[in-house]
Amino acid sequence: MNARYICYGLRAGQVRVLHKDTASRALLRGHTAQIADMKFAPSAKDDILASFGVDGCLFVKRVVAGDGGEAVDEKALLQITVSPPPADVSSLVPRVAWLSKSELVGAIGDAIFVATVDVSKNAAARALTVDVSLLGEPCDGVHVIAAATGKPSVTDLSVSLSGDGRLAVGYADGTVRVWSPRSGETDEYKPSPFFVDQARSSITLVPIRPRRRGGRRSLRTFPGASLRPPLAFNPRPRCLSTPLLTPFNSTPTFRRFLRATTPSRR
Repeated sequence: MNARYICYGLRAGQVRVLHKDTASRALLRGHTAQIADMKFAPSAKDDILASFGVDGCLFVKRVVAGDGGEAVDEKALLQITVSPPPADVSSLVPRVAWLSKSELVGAIGDAIFVATVDVSKNAAARALTVDVSLLGEPCDGVHVIAAATGKPSVTDLSVSLSGDGRLAVGYADGTVRVWSPRSGETDEYKPSPFFVDQARSSITLVPIRPRRRGGRRSLRTFPGASLRPPLAFNPRPRCLSTPLLTPFNSTPTFRRFLRATTPSRR
């Protein structure tokens, strides 16, 4: 989603695009399997969408609104096909992110590559096949920075907000690697045993009192901390048989009662 469009993937591999203002929509095709990740380029002028599917295909397309915003059209900019094709797509979590307005990074399995996209108005569409099992120099604007070696796969990646292009990659075994585009070096951070044990633990919710008819079920954790935030008022005030004292009723009721029944002395 960006300032003008809302996009979501369908099960068959299409991308549904909805215009926020005109409610016009379009269906982008190209993927042959379910889409795992989509990102818009960080540009306020262009609406460039990158989508990565479990079929190993990455598409970069410009979304264009027609005259009056009544129709939504697409213009292909880049298509990258990963080679060798993934064998087991059920365990893959492909990820894509933008390093800048014209440079993106993709991850599939344990392989990571960086691609340059021509985002000019008259850019011609390109179709490339990238062998992610080999490391080498950039070719046709694509650079494989981590080859596929059968290690734990990438589960997520994030780009630094400072604009230096640093990339943090999280793996299925808990390892986090930070890649710097300027030096090409990678810093590796292993998960601490403390955090691994904490990640394996779980919290069980149990009822602490029976539920009344029509009442809400109250759940608490084992340490005794309530899941419901404390209220700023007492939801169950005490019901007193004697009315409270107020500035207009400063004398208790029993005092007025004794005064009225006691005979006067002369």
